[in-house]
Amino acid sequence: MPFSLRTAAVSGALCVLAATGTAGPASADSSSPECVTATAQVAAARTAVADARAALHAVHRPMGQVVADERKAARTEVRTSREALREQQRKAARTHDKAERKALQAQIKAERADIRHGSRLLESRRALLAQVKADRKAAQAALATAVAALRDARAAVETACGDTTEPETP
Repeated sequence: MPFSLRTAAVSGALCVLAATGTAGPASADSSSPECVTATAQVAAARTAVADARAALHAVHRPMGQVVADERKAARTEVRTSREALREQQRKAARTHDKAERKALQAQIKAERADIRHGSRLLESRRALLAQVKADRKAAQAALATAVAALRDARAAVETACGDTTEPETP
């Protein structure tokens, strides 16, 4: 009998069924509270891994698109900060209460800092690229943490349920 794609697929499916253990736990009480809790932790960890992978995928867009989106957001931030700055300056000019004027001056200072930050992003691609790389590194670290949590949850299921039917791939 020659080896074909069909026989490879069938044998692969049989191997997966055998590896996942379709018969269930051999000598464990799967209704114990510890087992139920550990199983719920595995489900939550799987969801966390899926979310972390989605976030990592979203962060790894083409660099040109990321830069364009960040610059657009920076322009919008600068525009809204300038409008807020003008409004606060008008309020500060109209008020005669020293405490209110002091609070408005603090808000004006914060708005000016926002404008400087947005302008730097518009002017410096290097700062923008550093921010994008930091976001990517953070997403990769979050995925690694989620995978480690899933691995720990699977180990907890194995000890609580005595069950090895859970596949080991994250």
